Amino acid sequence: MACSDCEGKAVMPLKEAPDDQDFIAGITEGLEDFLEGRCRRFKDAEELEAYLLTL
Repeated sequence: MACSDCEGKAVMPLKEAPDDQDFIAGITEGLEDFLEGRCRRFKDAEELEAYLLTL
């Protein structure tokens, strides 16, 4: 069932694309953290879920 009133409307508002420099800087920082051992390893999906829920 289609809504003729909804044609051409975005379902979700469009967001501006992130600045490429910010994106590259974030990846670079993440890789540096990983190389220096500042990363967290999870045993399974449940442990990851529990950690994310505490944030």
